[in-house]
Amino acid sequence: MKNTQFNQQFELGSNIRLPFEPKGEALALREELRNGLEKLEPRKYNHLIASLATNEKAFFDVENVLFYNIGSGAFSHLMLDELSFSLKESDKWQREKYKYVYGLEEKEHSREISDPLMEFCFTIDKMASNKKPLDYWYAFKNGKIKLIDFVKPKKFGLYIGIKAPQKYPNLTGLIKPLLDGIISAFHYQNPIEPGAISFIAEKLKIENEELVMLFDQHDYEFLGERNLVSCYRNGIKWNPEDEKCTSVNIKQKKALVNEVMISGKVEK
Repeated sequence: MKNTQFNQQFELGSNIRLPFEPKGEALALREELRNGLEKLEPRKYNHLIASLATNEKAFFDVENVLFYNIGSGAFSHLMLDELSFSLKESDKWQREKYKYVYGLEEKEHSREISDPLMEFCFTIDKMASNKKPLDYWYAFKNGKIKLIDFVKPKKFGLYIGIKAPQKYPNLTGLIKPLLDGIISAFHYQNPIEPGAISFIAEKLKIENEELVMLFDQHDYEFLGERNLVSCYRNGIKWNPEDEKCTSVNIKQKKALVNEVMISGKVEK
């Protein structure tokens, strides 16, 4: 592993892709990443920019590797206003299989999406650690959606704006179910296991028939059909094609609203 730190950015090279439950050398990698993050110092406006560079062709969720598998506590001191992350190809000078890069900027992302694939807007009562992908999926389904170009991209980017009564101090601890729920809404599924239908319908307090119709919508599900949701232990599990989402930008702002307003665009 190679660790370089200067100012408000550090990078770490490794031949290991950080797993959810690291052991041995992977555990040491997680500690190095946590130590590097600890040295980042928040400013007036805090925009964390993270990336993973690799030429590996296996399917994996870059958000898990860069944030979830490290643990949200490693980011809690940053008080983020904005978060950007991406999966990139290795450059010709990269020696290790993976390069992890994290930087904290006092600068807002300003690039406009001129030709989006989709625009959306929905509300939810709050964002919290106990929220599930189901909560965001259902809120998305009941929101305003505009599909501009019906294509099935090999990869896409997500740009999300959050307006809430108060800013969330640790945004990284809230984004996994948000992203899973939104990306799940880009798929359709039929049929679905009866047990999964019953579980979800009871949670949402809606009729089974209405739920089946929601899963079978074809109007804007540009990622196509997929075995999206199934029974798992005493609940359900989601299986969106989130590996196709290779770049994400999320901004949060305090606003005079009663509920959390979430809007966004999908970039081809």
